[in-house]
Amino acid sequence: MFAVTQEDFVHPIAVIELLWRACCASEAEQQESSLTTRLKVRQWTQMLVDHSLLLGSSSEGVHLHDIVLQYLRKRLTAEEMRTEQTKVVEGMIAASRARIAATGRGLQDTGTTVKAHAGEEVDWYCCNVGPYHLNRAIDPSVGIAEDQMVLRLVVDEDKVLVRAVATAVGTEDLAKLVAHFMQREMPLHAVKVEWEGAKMAGINADLFAGKVKAVIGLIEEHNLSTDEAQQLELEVRAYASGYGVPGHERKAHLVRMKALMAGNDALRLNPITMAWSMVYEPNNHLIGISLSKWEAGLTTVTEATMYEWHTLYFQRFIPLYVQAENESVGARREALRTTKQAVVGWFMPIAGSARAAALMHQFLQQEECWGRGPLRTGLMDECATHAYGRHAEILQQSAAGQDFFSSLPCAAQVLEHGGNPHQASVIFMHQVETAHDILKEDVVRAEGMCFFRDTLPAFAHCDFHGLRGGLHRLRPAIARLLHEQGFIDTTEAQKWFEESALWAYCRQRINDKNFKTTSSNGKIHFIKPIMAVSMSCAVLSWAAGSGAMDVGWLDVLPLEDDRRLTCLFNAATAFVSCRALVAERLEEAGRTKAAIRFASAECADPLVHNGPSRARAGRLIGRCHAKLGQHQLSCSALDAALQLAEEGQFLAQAVLTVRARAVAGRAAGGINGHWSELTGRQRLTEAVGEMQLPGGGEERAALVAALLPPAKQ
Repeated sequence: MFAVTQEDFVHPIAVIELLWRACCASEAEQQESSLTTRLKVRQWTQMLVDHSLLLGSSSEGVHLHDIVLQYLRKRLTAEEMRTEQTKVVEGMIAASRARIAATGRGLQDTGTTVKAHAGEEVDWYCCNVGPYHLNRAIDPSVGIAEDQMVLRLVVDEDKVLVRAVATAVGTEDLAKLVAHFMQREMPLHAVKVEWEGAKMAGINADLFAGKVKAVIGLIEEHNLSTDEAQQLELEVRAYASGYGVPGHERKAHLVRMKALMAGNDALRLNPITMAWSMVYEPNNHLIGISLSKWEAGLTTVTEATMYEWHTLYFQRFIPLYVQAENESVGARREALRTTKQAVVGWFMPIAGSARAAALMHQFLQQEECWGRGPLRTGLMDECATHAYGRHAEILQQSAAGQDFFSSLPCAAQVLEHGGNPHQASVIFMHQVETAHDILKEDVVRAEGMCFFRDTLPAFAHCDFHGLRGGLHRLRPAIARLLHEQGFIDTTEAQKWFEESALWAYCRQRINDKNFKTTSSNGKIHFIKPIMAVSMSCAVLSWAAGSGAMDVGWLDVLPLEDDRRLTCLFNAATAFVSCRALVAERLEEAGRTKAAIRFASAECADPLVHNGPSRARAGRLIGRCHAKLGQHQLSCSALDAALQLAEEGQFLAQAVLTVRARAVAGRAAGGINGHWSELTGRQRLTEAVGEMQLPGGGEERAALVAALLPPAKQ
């Protein structure tokens, strides 16, 4: 039995039971209760461990020493080994059938993880090691299209088994299987195999798009209309209508999907697929994050449309994530729960109106979401649970396509929502460590780019150090991440953009002929190289410290109203734009008037609805005007920034803006429209009073003192 095992692989005891039933159990033993089997297998396993023939333990899992494994394998001929591997495959099939009989569903896709979650060991084994057994059970002397085991499993109802055999045979043999089924006039089987090949295309957009067209073409050519065929077509179109698909193609998919579901009540979509294809994609024009809809003239973003979006998002999108979580088990359930906690506050930056902000904050405080402050146990528990290596593969294969807890600005969300710098620091440091793991992979991932574009810049200003709670740790952590990625000099920013793993996904999108990155009028952009380079320089300059970096990059910036410095996703989800970030570096470099120009462009841009970014830019304008002695302009800018922060309930922005107003008032002696020392301290105390700090009143008083130390006599 152990001769069939994979090298250096720790087998949970439930997997040992599976292998024993498949390879060793007699017919009588097969009929024994599962409890009797478990007891027997545990006893025998422990006996082998006691004699050092197995390494490990019954509780932690066991594996063979290389010498023992080689000895067992040499005792079997190639044909005998293939026979034993086939037994394991049949054991996996038996486990699948038992699961279907018990729950109505087959094995669960656990993703590729290092260790199994309790209760899903067999599912995990079939996902991770199933292809190994299938590959070695296939007879190389028989053509792939004549192998009865392969022909049976590649169209099986259990998707875990289908993926295992597809992985085992590879894309070339899948193409041979498609041809085989077509020759035998079995088009539905051919469609199933073609679709499996499409999913294996992964990040290769051209290959995926070509295979999707082939799948749909086969369905239409052969007029496949059974329930099974329609369910497959629905799945294909839903999967193919996601992010990055040209607008006209997405619209055609959605129209057909609605027609299929309207005409057949038996059809069902995965809740996550429904969330993205039936809620997110048809409605994202409301907040301006669809380039194709801008091009088609379907987008006009207003306060009303943004409120409509948030209403749909909370009433239809998030509940589908909750449904998917409740229908899942093990690592998949964990992954969906962490994703739900990340995406629930995704569009907080554009929930800036009083109505949208109230809706956002009310929803976040629900127990099934973040929960009430100051603990916010829902969010913080998932931060502790989240593990990129465990959850990312599951999420990358879903309609969402990425692990959002790794990439979204959750730390900034919790800081603005609850004003808790301790929690923000914990989440951000977790995301930085996750970014290290992502960038070690030799695979192009969206998570790294999104983290750098939307999450990391949120704290790239010394203002946030004053909020305490561990936020001072963020600067060296960011510097270390950039240095490990080889970015240590702003003069090398262009080269870094062109070669680094962090920007690989961005480069791939820019070079993808099927993915439009700029509107025809040149005003709406996905992300342009000039933005990536400018943002990289701005973040590195801040992380390295004042005066540590060459500032020559500031001399070659485009004009402040050049919208190549903007990105439609960054504008909707990040807490600071590239333009505002550049303005802060100009301020630090003493280029006060240039800083005002860039920050003013951010505030005046009719296409920008991002409350935190505009408040941050307005705060900069107020500081700079005060420095120039233009006190009325300073007061007006700071008051406008504070209004944005308070209306959107952005607590950190409100505190930092009140502090800036108080500091400016102190410097001006409380005249020319500025606050007096007493008024500034009172207003700051009130603003800090809204922050949900774990230390209560004592910590709030200490924070006020740190933000606005007593004036020197």
